[in-house]
Amino acid sequence: MSGDKNKCEDDKDPSPFPKEIKDKKSATMCTGELRVNRGGEYLISTESADGSKLSIDGGVVVENMGEHGKRRRERIHYLE
Repeated sequence: MSGDKNKCEDDKDPSPFPKEIKDKKSATMCTGELRVNRGGEYLISTESADGSKLSIDGGVVVENMGEHGKRRRERIHYLE
């Protein structure tokens, strides 16, 4: 990610995080833009240990929350 509209926030400023994330030792929230040159179905995934969630346009696309070892979650999602 690059450019002015992309950023990451860590737990030093916990205001953007839900309570269950604030109670953990660390968290990072990244925001940005995704350019889609050709609309269609795309495989969207996250791989994390102890939780991740990926949202596009305010809707959760992949949720990999909870306490767990490293695991990958994926979903086919239509992008325009």
